[in-house]
Amino acid sequence: MAILAETFRDPNSRKTKTIVAVDLTNSTSMKEQQPEATWLTTYGWFFDMLRDSVAQFNGKIVKYLGDGCMAIFGEDNAADAINWGVTVQEKIAEAQAEGRVSCECSIGVAYGEVVEFDTPEGHKDYIGTIVDKAFRLCSAANSRAVFVDGTTISAASMTRVKSKQGVASTPKRPVAEYQGREETVKAKGFLNPIPYYEILWGSTRYGVRGEFVTGLSSEKPHEPKQPPVPEARPPAAADWLRGKVVTQTDSFGFINSGDEDFWFNNSFLFRRSLPVNVDDVVWFKPADPFRDAKNRRATDVVALGAELDGELEKAYPEKGFGFVLCTDDRGVLSQIYVSPIREDDTPRSRIRFVVSENRRGMAGVVKRVAP
Repeated sequence: MAILAETFRDPNSRKTKTIVAVDLTNSTSMKEQQPEATWLTTYGWFFDMLRDSVAQFNGKIVKYLGDGCMAIFGEDNAADAINWGVTVQEKIAEAQAEGRVSCECSIGVAYGEVVEFDTPEGHKDYIGTIVDKAFRLCSAANSRAVFVDGTTISAASMTRVKSKQGVASTPKRPVAEYQGREETVKAKGFLNPIPYYEILWGSTRYGVRGEFVTGLSSEKPHEPKQPPVPEARPPAAADWLRGKVVTQTDSFGFINSGDEDFWFNNSFLFRRSLPVNVDDVVWFKPADPFRDAKNRRATDVVALGAELDGELEKAYPEKGFGFVLCTDDRGVLSQIYVSPIREDDTPRSRIRFVVSENRRGMAGVVKRVAP
């Protein structure tokens, strides 16, 4: 076996690969709260699932790392790496729904040149900035999230990326809707924030963990019609755009986002019971145009000041904010940041809030009933 110092100097040790980092979230609390036999069974299922599924996508597990693994894919398999990340999240979600496991994981994907070397045991391993980036994105990603760096997006044929939920939706989810907007996250060891995209494989965006700070790649115009939400450093609402209703008829209208005009009708309102009017400032989700149409569509349109309700999914009372899952009239779930959240606001409780905004995007102000 070659001396590592010589291997690292050898230009032939440089390989272009796609690195995927997978990590169980909240694993420490799971070990504390569950009997050893229970969490070991979960770990066994998790590692077996990773091993059995990765080969289907032309990948290979490089090593297991306590609560997760590092996998590698070839230079031409960036899309396979993304699809494997989606499949891992889908298999966990299915197992949760069936009551077989109670774990969740985060996933980070990065593409580029790494250094390949042989370990003392004779296995291939890899080091380099790309490996570090995959693990930093994995650490920043929330439970169920798949974060991908921009180089992976460029290397992948995104037309091949899909999820079971996207394929089963009616109409079938357009390719462009699997890729979230570019965001950045500050990560340990990196001088500049890392640009990344979240893969929108499910019915909602999962975002970053609460301790990480993110930002959009560009600022949106800001013309608030009401007081902003108290600042609590929430993740950015990357899948929503802000705009103003500029024209409207009985059957359709247009929303100007500052950069382009989006077409919408009553079927694309978040709730038909909450109509919007000309000059209303609204939040909406962009979608591809209809065939032969010029303008992209605005879906889940909701005006500033409208009242929504949903189920509290995540609560951070010590920080004063949480995330609510809201269902629109089409049955699609959206995760919305809300504040203030109190100690008595527990997950799965119903929360009513007023649609508002802060400097990071769409948000909600929790509406309290006077005693």
